Amino acid sequence: MRRSQRPLVFFLLSALLPFLVSFALFLYAQRLPIFTPPDVYLDRLKLDGAARYSPSPLAWKSVLARDPLCAEADAVIIGSSRLREVNRQVVGASVCNLHVPGLNAVQFAVLADALAPMQPGRRSTVYVGLDHLFFWLRTDKVEWIDFKGFETSRVLWMAWRAAEPLSYFSPAAIREAIRRSSETDNFQRFQNEEIVWFPDGHVLYPHYYVLKSGGIYPRIDKASVEESVRAHFGEAKIRPRYLVALKAGVEALRQKGYIVYLFWEPLSPNYLAAAQRYYPRPFQGAIAALESMRGDLKIDRYVPARDSLDASRFGCTERDLQDAIHVDIDCMDRFFAAVFRFTSPSARRLSEALMADLTSVPSQTGPQRTRAIPTANKAR
Repeated sequence: MRRSQRPLVFFLLSALLPFLVSFALFLYAQRLPIFTPPDVYLDRLKLDGAARYSPSPLAWKSVLARDPLCAEADAVIIGSSRLREVNRQVVGASVCNLHVPGLNAVQFAVLADALAPMQPGRRSTVYVGLDHLFFWLRTDKVEWIDFKGFETSRVLWMAWRAAEPLSYFSPAAIREAIRRSSETDNFQRFQNEEIVWFPDGHVLYPHYYVLKSGGIYPRIDKASVEESVRAHFGEAKIRPRYLVALKAGVEALRQKGYIVYLFWEPLSPNYLAAAQRYYPRPFQGAIAALESMRGDLKIDRYVPARDSLDASRFGCTERDLQDAIHVDIDCMDRFFAAVFRFTSPSARRLSEALMADLTSVPSQTGPQRTRAIPTANKAR
């Protein structure tokens, strides 16, 4: 071996080789969330009843939209992560939940296009939840590549999935992945999980509700609320092509025979007040943009922002907030009861019933996706 080649060999042995070995261990520990195709994932969900991990949201929700489970549901939910926990108990009918974190109008049009036409004699209602981000947030490039790659070629998608973790791989990531992988067989129930996914597309946050049942609530201070508002409204600019996409999506749903309800997703009073105070122009501009085109949308029902944005109107308090931007399922239950089910207010805690049901769900699925651990300001 030439003396000039020795530094290169030394580098490969001391740096590159350990990295490749550790990265391979990470991919193996996270093989289920990384390499499970969305259609296979959905089949596993149906068999197991629940999962601790999820593929890229837009990719697997587009698969779910085309699945018989969605075609046979009485209600379809399309919205941001604020609607992530909406299930059949909340709606009062069978549900297909196609929520996507940070949903924008372009993604909405993709999901509307993916839904199958209504069968003769059937009528299903699509609940379209609006978030201000719907009118300007750009689609995450990684998520869009993942969606397009799966739609184009499964081989290319698998290659992309193997390479994409390089963007967030770290020693801490491999330790967490191995820990979760090793604990999989020890879990008999889901109560200690941060998040659990279900076949109809909705999620639940068991650990949050365990704490809530014990009177322990997240501490959400003014600073965290204002930080979330800045992150969501700081570069706000209504995109005309998003308004076109909204109209196209609604028209697609109508042509397929769906009943379409359009509403603004409820917000905590503190978040609502901060958004109105610091960013009045984009806040009101998004509402005004929708109002101006409302007559052209041909929807069956529209719930104005003034009637739905303030979660406190429905009896929701600070004890019904998961973080600075998300109300929990108890609040969402009250919202749907008042706005869509037209039932009298009740003191029931839907979360307690759901947590009781969770004890009967077999825990047979793999570890939660490391990258999907949400933060209060990033999750939408």
